[in-house]
Formats: sequence, structure tokens, C-alpha cells
Amino acid sequence: MEYLLLIVAASGTTFQSIMAKKFNTKESVRNPFFYSTTVAFVAMIFFVLSSGFKLNFNIEFLPYSIVFGTFFAIASVCNVYAMENGPMSLTALVLSLSLILPTMFGIVVLNDPIGIFTYIGILLLIVAIVLINIKNEKGTKLSLKWAIYATITFFCNGGCTISQKMQQLAFDGRYKSEFMIVSLIIVWVSLFLFGLKKQGNRKQMLKIAAKYAAPAGLANGMVNLLVMILTAMVPTVVLFPSISACGMALTFILALTVFKERLSKTQTIGYIAGVISVVLLNL
Repeated sequence: MEYLLLIVAASGTTFQSIMAKKFNTKESVRNPFFYSTTVAFVAMIFFVLSSGFKLNFNIEFLPYSIVFGTFFAIASVCNVYAMENGPMSLTALVLSLSLILPTMFGIVVLNDPIGIFTYIGILLLIVAIVLINIKNEKGTKLSLKWAIYATITFFCNGGCTISQKMQQLAFDGRYKSEFMIVSLIIVWVSLFLFGLKKQGNRKQMLKIAAKYAAPAGLANGMVNLLVMILTAMVPTVVLFPSISACGMALTFILALTVFKERLSKTQTIGYIAGVISVVLLNL
């Protein structure tokens, strides 16, 4: 059963990337803020329902929710823009590689032990970044816009994980659902207000965004719930590498077959190196 849940969780991660890419490729009228705010709203509702309404809020974790919500909002919007300006496969890889930040934070600030796998993982990460960005006429040309949005996504998604880790340490693992609900409310409200500032038919933009973002938000909530369930069934050293590696492999296959993305040989090798580095950094 646990292996089936692992596959479902990985598929849910990939599904979110597909929805973001389809939103950018299938629709001419787009509002990334409305897309991201809808994802946050649906994920928030999912957390409320999955908790069985057994919630216990504490004002003391609000600062953590504000920090997490800020990082989450920026990362989600920039991820959509990165999907618009570059390949889905490499954008998804950058998102996964952002775990290097909480890894380094744990080593430097929390004095987490570091082993040989971490060193190899960091080395492969550097190799992946170099190979992916090597200019090759037969590969995907990466624009400056994509690089900027992907970089912001990288740092802000890493910031999300760090702030989430700090909240759990500060409250001894309590208030998981409550923390996420408050954080997602902050994201939902702030991005909705930003979305209203974008010129155009707002009702139409919200309707179009919801068509793709609502399923993505449901998948986001489902993945988070499955991770919580699987933590009691599968060792952590197996869980996160498996979800990350399977998710990126599925994304890569769909990017090539469905969205017809083409990577050069060096970019493909870089992608594989990135997948391996994600697995090693989780060990």
C-alpha cells in the first residue's frame, strides 16, 4: 500500500507542474496571481477538511505563518512565470533542487550532521547547473526571464521549507494543519488583491485560472496529506527521495512527450545529475 501512495504522491507533484504549464500554453488571457491564489485557497480548504475541523490555533505561530506565506506566495507566482518563459522539465527540477537551501541551513545553523552523500549531492547539483546552462543549438535555449523567475522560485521555495522546519522545531511538531491553514489564508488574500490590480476582465481571468488552479490546489493538498500519512509508514530517508525522484522522472517524460520539449544531450545529463543530487541530499 505504501508504494502505491508514494506513486500517487509523486503523480500529484507532477500534476501541479502540468496544470501550471497548461495554464500558460493553452490560455491567452492569464493572471498568474489569480492562478496562485486559487491554488492556495483550494489547498487551504483541503487542510481544513482533512483535519476533521479538529483545530487548535495559537497566535504564537503567526510570525512563522507570515514568513512562510510570503515565501510561498512569491515562489508560486514566479514558478508560473518560469513555466511561461521556459521548459517545464527544468523549472520542476529547479523547484526540487531548492532543497539544498534547507540542507545548508540545517548544516550551518542547526548543526545537522553531514555525510558523504551530502557532499556528493552538492557536487552533482553544481554539475547539473553547469550542464543545464551550457549553450547548445540543439537544446532548449534558456531566456534571462526564465533564469530570473527560476532563481527567485529556487530561493523562496527553499525559504518555505526552512520556515516550516523552524515552526515545527519551535512548537515540538504541533499545529501542522493550523500553521498551513493560516499561511495559505495569507497567500490567498494577498495574491487575490495583487490579481485585482492586473488590467482586464477580472471575472474571466479568475474563471480561466480556476480551471487549472483548482485541480492543482487539490493535488497540492493531497500530496501534503499523503506525506503526513507516509511518514508513519516509510522511513524518511526513503520517502522524500522517492517522491522527488519519481516526480521529476514523470515530469521529464511528460515534458518530452506531451509538451514536446527538447533538451540537448548535456542538458539531459544535467537533468539526470540533478535528480540524483536530490536523492542524495535527502539521504
